[in-house]
Amino acid sequence: MMDDLFGSELVEAANSDKELPQEARQSMIFKMTANSVLDIVMESLSPEVAEEVVSCINHYLAMGLVNRKFSVDVYKELSNALDKVEQGNDESDEDFSDRLDKMADEWWDLPQPLLGKRSPRDSLHEELLRYGLDD
Repeated sequence: MMDDLFGSELVEAANSDKELPQEARQSMIFKMTANSVLDIVMESLSPEVAEEVVSCINHYLAMGLVNRKFSVDVYKELSNALDKVEQGNDESDEDFSDRLDKMADEWWDLPQPLLGKRSPRDSLHEELLRYGLDD
């Protein structure tokens, strides 16, 4: 459906510049396609929801870049850290869940050896800043 809607136009636009090397054309087609898809998504949402979606997409992409940069899965590392926490004998399930939530929130600000001793939050922020997407 998207190909029928704008695919041939994107390829035609990229191929119209004969001085552009083939690799640059392919990159241009990819970027134009990604931008077109994101435009469709954003235009289909209300403004307040669209802003939240943009933030989530930016953070998702930043997380992927952090994971690749450090050859790690940040969410898996968080899960592994929380899996080591044991419920206290006198601790209710609700209190244990609350404690895990608090620990997870705090974990994002703790320096992590797998991230070059940066906190996960700082690592994400660095990637966002690198692309001019500070939150």
